Parts: sequence; structure tokens; C-alpha cells
Amino acid sequence: MSKVGREWYAASAQELLAQRARPMTGPVEIDVELSAPTKRRYDPDNKIKPLFDSLFKSAIIEDDSNLIVRRFSVTVAEGGFQGARVTIRGLDHEKSDT
Repeated sequence: MSKVGREWYAASAQELLAQRARPMTGPVEIDVELSAPTKRRYDPDNKIKPLFDSLFKSAIIEDDSNLIVRRFSVTVAEGGFQGARVTIRGLDHEKSDT
């Protein structure tokens, strides 16, 4: 992993601690709102993988596989903040197929 990547993961872990993010168990739905694009273009899907990895590495979600992340949505916001806003909801009502 690059130095920039390591720094990003460290900063995201600190942000999760500062926000007192609660660990979730079981299947979840994740809504991501990305900050508005600047003059620089980016692919929104490239922002999601590191974000989900960070949620898993920080023990906010049990795993970032399809067994836990059952639904997710991504929206590019019109402005007013930097980075991403993330909302995680438990899907306790979903039953396992096994």
C-alpha cells in the first residue's frame, strides 16, 4: 500500500474513533454521500472500496463481503462538505439462506 493510502486509512480510523462510531453486527445497508466533484474528475466507485475496507478494519462492520454488505448506494452531493458522509443501517430482519 502506498504512503498516501496508509495515511488515508490512519486518518479514517481516527475519524471513526472521534465520531464514536458503533460497531454493527450482521447484515447492513450502507449509504455513501461523496462530496461534490471539483474541477478534477474521479470515478465514484474507486472511492467505495477503501471506505468499506476502512469500516471493516476499524471493526465497524463484521466484513465487507456480500454476506454482510447486502445493499449500498452512492450519491455525489452538490456541496457543503469535504470527504464522505456514511450512514450504516442494520438489516436484522434479513434471514440467512442456510
